[in-house]
Amino acid sequence: MKMEILRIEDSMIAGNEAGPGFFERLRFPVVFSLLTIVFFILNYSMPYRLDYKLREITSFGAVIMAKNIGLHASIEPWTVINIEGKRLSIVSECTSLIYIMIFTAAVTAYPETLRKKFYGLLAGIPAIAFLNSVRIVFLGWLGGNYPAYFKLFHDYLWEGGFLVVEPRVGGFLPAA
Repeated sequence: MKMEILRIEDSMIAGNEAGPGFFERLRFPVVFSLLTIVFFILNYSMPYRLDYKLREITSFGAVIMAKNIGLHASIEPWTVINIEGKRLSIVSECTSLIYIMIFTAAVTAYPETLRKKFYGLLAGIPAIAFLNSVRIVFLGWLGGNYPAYFKLFHDYLWEGGFLVVEPRVGGFLPAA
């Protein structure tokens, strides 16, 4: 009877052919949480100059994309863009940095080889930045053409949609 209890405890810790052990299952959420905390501390202690540069890059990318699909778009001073007559102020939260940090934490924490993690990050980070530009262009177009729907899409639908789509971007999670 005593041997059976020890075997159960050993398999819970180390894992066996039945699946990962208790501590192996905790590895991802613990590492992901710690990395997310570190990334957010770094994000909120970022110098203003770097934050402003990220907002400029985001503004520039959105305006280029909008012009390439035939929309009227321009950049105004202080990272304000104008798409189809809707003026959007690009603030820190409009950049894809927060989504990229969450994605990077998840990929890094996931139990996979460094090579696969590297390729996941290499594919996922540009895809997230691209989707963020699509989001900004769509919101500018929507605000210029259908202003009554702007707040609904900006505050709820796009944010929630990004949280659902982001983990799938680099093939990180399978579609359910």
